[in-house]
Amino acid sequence: MEIEHKEPDHYLMEAFSRKENLESLDTLLRNLMFNEYGRS
Repeated sequence: MEIEHKEPDHYLMEAFSRKENLESLDTLLRNLMFNEYGRS
């Protein structure tokens, strides 16, 4: 993997925001599933 041209803090921030986006997407999906199937 070639990441020498990137600055470390920028790379970390990128990975961190990607992780946050994944987590919020996961939460959104859980809420949707709960709303759909949670009121049986």
